[in-house]
Amino acid sequence: MLKARFERSVAVSLALVGLSAGMSASKLSAAPATFVSDSDVGTTPGHFRYFGRWEHVRNVRDGRFLGSSSRTFTVGAVLTFTFVGSAVRVFGVRGPGGGHAVVTLDRVRQQDVDFYAIHKQVRAIVFESPLLHRHLHTLAIAAVADSRGAERLHSFINVSGAAYQ
Repeated sequence: MLKARFERSVAVSLALVGLSAGMSASKLSAAPATFVSDSDVGTTPGHFRYFGRWEHVRNVRDGRFLGSSSRTFTVGAVLTFTFVGSAVRVFGVRGPGGGHAVVTLDRVRQQDVDFYAIHKQVRAIVFESPLLHRHLHTLAIAAVADSRGAERLHSFINVSGAAYQ
């Protein structure tokens, strides 16, 4: 019963960000998607790993997926997400204190991610991969210094989960 309620919760969460249970989008197929919370930590595919200093925020009721996110204010802190699939989306929190991150997918640099927004945005799609060959992939997101001035030296990156297929 608990598993069924969790699966319904994930389906509702995916629907709220425009991803049906099939994760349909311009770059993504209609195959079922798997949502992974930032709190799913491990060394096997379908899990996050964190390196450096991270804060793991839990039980927040502001619309974050499953009430959690992981954030860092530390330049050089990295998270990785390994998955078997053909596409991935990463969700996060953007806000006035948001900074920059470098993203690599299979060790190839992708477009940098900006976590800045004038107003707080939860469930924001912060990264969406191109269509990939279906096999094992590793996504890495690293906090970098923000070049927008001294007032942004302590900016954050904040991830709440990923969906892959």
